[in-house]
Amino acid sequence: MHPVSASDDFVTTTLEGVPGALAKLVYLSGLRDESGEIQHWGLEKIHGRERAREALKSAYYKLMREFLAMPLPEIWHEVEEYCRENGRREDDYMQELRDIVPIRERTQFSDAQFGHFNLILDELSALAEAAQAGPRSTA
Repeated sequence: MHPVSASDDFVTTTLEGVPGALAKLVYLSGLRDESGEIQHWGLEKIHGRERAREALKSAYYKLMREFLAMPLPEIWHEVEEYCRENGRREDDYMQELRDIVPIRERTQFSDAQFGHFNLILDELSALAEAAQAGPRSTA
């Protein structure tokens, strides 16, 4: 048995290296297989498949709850920073987020949480469209 729990191992060795709650959600969503299960081969090798997947699922739920509690300007700042650092357009990144960060585990999230998540993405998409359109003329 490994002296550190699978959850602690994943958080301290992997997630701490990913900046921002949104980037962490994107990272975790990218670990999903075709069936929607979140997998991490290194964690599974050290802690076993069941413990590793439970730790990943737990981390995803925790991050999603934290994300839902974040103020919109803070999330938007993360979006802008990511796009600036990666040479991406905000509107393209928002579409990618819609595709890769779905809340699939409806049993873990209420309809209100699911709606709130989609509302956040709608608002971020509107900000991204406005950013792409550029500053408005006041004339």
